[in-house]
Amino acid sequence: MRRPFAHAAAAVVLSVLVAGCGGDDGDDPGTSQSSDEPGEEPSEPDGEAEPAGAPCTVISDEQLTQITGSEQRVSGPRQEGTSERCETVRDADDGLEVTWTFREPFMSFAELVEYESDPGLVQKRLELGGAPAVLMTGEYVGEQAARLLVEVDEGQLVVEAKDSGLGEQLPEAELTRVAIEIAAAYAG
Repeated sequence: MRRPFAHAAAAVVLSVLVAGCGGDDGDDPGTSQSSDEPGEEPSEPDGEAEPAGAPCTVISDEQLTQITGSEQRVSGPRQEGTSERCETVRDADDGLEVTWTFREPFMSFAELVEYESDPGLVQKRLELGGAPAVLMTGEYVGEQAARLLVEVDEGQLVVEAKDSGLGEQLPEAELTRVAIEIAAAYAG
């Protein structure tokens, strides 16, 4: 006896399984590629930054150097799924690492806060440029960090200032100040 329905159902299930196993296309916002992969380094080995483009150009190299207190240049944006990431190119012995990422508002601000939360980071609610913001400070993956989340015209902004452990240890207050000043340039 022939079973045409069974064969059709098996073909549909097989098609769905094959399509689902096609690999990661990088569009999942929760799984951006790490900078540990070859060719994905935030700073170029020769110290030259790629020219900054929108939205990274809101902060100039001079402003970034003034905010951080050390010579740093803006690099980016680098597309990561639905996000655009700006970062700094700094001297090899400079321990202050700063990144800021714009995300399309595909989730509510409360969901973004939950997504970015970590047990090692203490949360504090504040206001920045008239918009609600959340500051997270503490140790994250073995490094002192200040992470600021705020909604801006470009979308949801996540600024992170970290002490990478190079050179003199940076106090949490300094990391917080840097993250707030970077975010204020967009939230103002």
